[in-house]
Amino acid sequence: MFSGWGMRTLGAHERRYNPMSYHNGSVWPHDNAIAAMGLARYGNRAAALRILEGLFDAAVQMETASLPELFAVSRASLGWARYPTCGLLSAGLVGRQRIYDLQAVVAWRCGVRAAVLIDASPALPSWLRWLRIEDSEGGRRSISLFLRRTEDDAVVTEISERRGPVTVEFRK
Repeated sequence: MFSGWGMRTLGAHERRYNPMSYHNGSVWPHDNAIAAMGLARYGNRAAALRILEGLFDAAVQMETASLPELFAVSRASLGWARYPTCGLLSAGLVGRQRIYDLQAVVAWRCGVRAAVLIDASPALPSWLRWLRIEDSEGGRRSISLFLRRTEDDAVVTEISERRGPVTVEFRK
C-alpha cells in the first residue's frame, strides 16, 4: 500500500484500485501521520519514518510545498496529482498531523499525571540532523527537548528546560 509518497487507502494490486478515487487508492496525509504514530508506538520506527519521509518528499514536489487533504500517486509515471475537489489541509488537521509526526519520530507523549514519556532511542528522518521542541505544554507544566544526531548516526534526547511538576520517563 506504500506508494513511495505515503500509504494509499487501497493497495495497487486490488481490483477496485484507482489512485484518483477518493477512498480506493488515494493518499491522505493526516491518516498517514496517524498510521506512522501507531507504527512507532508499537516499535516499528523504520516503517513510521518511511511514511513520514515519503510525505515530506511529496510536499517538496507540490507547488505550495505543503500537502493537500489527499492526493493521488501514479505508479506508472511516479508522479502525483491533487484530487480535483480537495483543498489544502485545514489548520486543525495540519496541527494534529504535526503532533502525530512528532510522536512518531520522538515517541513522545504528555501524560495526564504530569509525566512526559520519551523514547530512550528516538529516530529522526534521514534528512533531519536535529529537532527542537520548545514549551510543550500541559496545564501549568511544560518541557523543552532537543534531539540531535551524533557522529555515529545515533539520536540523543536532551531536556533543555522543564517548568512545573513534570516527571520525565525514558523508556526503551
